[in-house]
Amino acid sequence: MLRIISRCGFSNCRYLLNPNVGKHLSSLPNSPLMSGESKSAAITASIEFCLQNYQSYENMLEEERAKYENGRKFLARLMGHDPATFNQEQVDEAIRYLFPSGLQSKNAHPKLKPPEEVYPEKKKLQFDRTGRPFHDLHYTGKPAYFEVMHKVSALFEELNHLFDRGYIDRDFTAFKNPRSIVVASSEWLTKEQLSRKLLEPVSDAMYENWLRVMNTLLNHPLAWHAENFINSYRVSVQETLSNEIYPEPQVDPETNYRFIDTFGQKKHAFAELRMTQPGTGKFIVNDKRLLEFFPHLGDREQIMFPLQYAGMLGMVDVVAKISSDTETGHSSKANALRLAIARALACFLPGDQGFNRLRAAGLLTQDDRFSERKKPGQKKARKKPIWKAR
Repeated sequence: MLRIISRCGFSNCRYLLNPNVGKHLSSLPNSPLMSGESKSAAITASIEFCLQNYQSYENMLEEERAKYENGRKFLARLMGHDPATFNQEQVDEAIRYLFPSGLQSKNAHPKLKPPEEVYPEKKKLQFDRTGRPFHDLHYTGKPAYFEVMHKVSALFEELNHLFDRGYIDRDFTAFKNPRSIVVASSEWLTKEQLSRKLLEPVSDAMYENWLRVMNTLLNHPLAWHAENFINSYRVSVQETLSNEIYPEPQVDPETNYRFIDTFGQKKHAFAELRMTQPGTGKFIVNDKRLLEFFPHLGDREQIMFPLQYAGMLGMVDVVAKISSDTETGHSSKANALRLAIARALACFLPGDQGFNRLRAAGLLTQDDRFSERKKPGQKKARKKPIWKAR
């Protein structure tokens, strides 16, 4: 008996010593002792379960779609409109009219949306009834993500081919009618947005790699040939920032003027201001006139740019106070004051177009950079003493 066990090897000893274990393992789907018929039956059962799960999801969407249509038609008749032409914008307006809410968070307001926008999209089956995957990159675990990366690689090869053909074969057809892709008012999808678009979880490393290759594609000399592909992974800044909430200006009971208190920060400079409308263009900083506190012309231009960009010069009064815990430069103080002014203007300007327009110009983005500290044994943060051999 010992000879038989030694010849069979250590991996098969447990089956010889305990034959019941082998019978038990032969019933598992992934067991090496499992027969072909039982394995195919297990695969078919799992696929049938996935099919039933997806079918139940589709049935739920159909039921929710029917409920949404009934609610939309009811709102249309209630508001005196034709149900056939009652669109989603009119639905939102009717809900705001019928159910006014004083809550600041827009997510807490009552809504009536199509089920496709409410429920997360579910990925369709990636394999047939025999268990064979449809996608070539199915076994990578992230087929949609790697498909995008392969598309970027293919676009690189195509653009490089056009570029080489222009300079080697003197065929400048691809260089005719050049144009630049407008990216000032848009930005790349965030990691969460990319995950929802691909219907796959995306890790931080994967997102950084995707962002790197997309930026490289965007900086290609012939990138406008892939403009549609690039724009499909960019989102407008106005769409991403339309949910930002800015407080409404308050009203002074004595003068009946509107005012707003905001702040701005750059490095160690902290600016607080009160903007009043209507005004005459008065500008006071730390009980001094703007010209006295900021003698440099560049600082004054930086401070007044948000007012000029919004067309509010001479229409508001500004009283500001700038403080700093250390000796901060005049440029940081001007930058902090400019951010506070832009935030105040975002509250005064009507509608979403006001602060979205300011944000697209970069006026509502705080500069979080700080000076790098001095290192021990070095003259400055990066400067090192000169090394001499002798």
